[in-house]
Amino acid sequence: MKSEVLHYLFSEMDQRFMESKNCDVGCNLMRTHEWLPKGWLVEIRAGGDNMDKMYKFYVYPPHRVRLYSKDDVLLYIKEMKISGFDTDGQCNTSTQENILAILEFNPKGLPQGWVKEVVFRKTNTGGIRRDRHYTDPIKNYVFRIMRSAALYVETGKVTIRAFVQKTSVHEVYSFEKFTHLHESLQKRLNLGRTNQLRTRSSKLEKLALKEEILSDEQGSSSGCAIQYNFTTIICFKLYVIINIAQK
Repeated sequence: MKSEVLHYLFSEMDQRFMESKNCDVGCNLMRTHEWLPKGWLVEIRAGGDNMDKMYKFYVYPPHRVRLYSKDDVLLYIKEMKISGFDTDGQCNTSTQENILAILEFNPKGLPQGWVKEVVFRKTNTGGIRRDRHYTDPIKNYVFRIMRSAALYVETGKVTIRAFVQKTSVHEVYSFEKFTHLHESLQKRLNLGRTNQLRTRSSKLEKLALKEEILSDEQGSSSGCAIQYNFTTIICFKLYVIINIAQK
């Protein structure tokens, strides 16, 4: 009986410790973004020469504004001035091909500390799939739909499709401006498929160039033949005229 009581007490202590630790990580992410105004989102993109880095941007969808730092956002709010940003050409923001995730802190309908993550994944057919994840800041449970997250908040019930990520959203995105691409995000880019498409595109370009060269060569040969025939005809006509004149 005594051992059972001790086991219960220590197991409860371990659970509270882990919850406290997880909360510290989650709260740290929230603390570093407390300044972010309501309605703004965090956009995570892949970049770098080998797509081995991830960049963080702050986006305000109603005005289609994308900024690169806290100072830029605060300046925009104060003076409505958009600051230019430079990633040294390492991150393309004109396409959706390299978007990894879009984050919304404290989404409507959930308590403080929750994070809504829209996950972007490239498919084998070249399309982009978007999945919504709702992560709680205590136990790092991830729910795929809002209704399941709200049910957990109200009753503590964890739905069958809920899961816990090995590395939580709070840890993955706790960086400023840019950092190395987290290993858990690499599959989202489907780099194998991208490399296949690049290889295929390169082969098609080489084939098109080869055909163009052959076409030019054939055209050049044809042109020479036409010019030769034309010259022959003129010479023959002159020969006939000279012979007639001599007679």
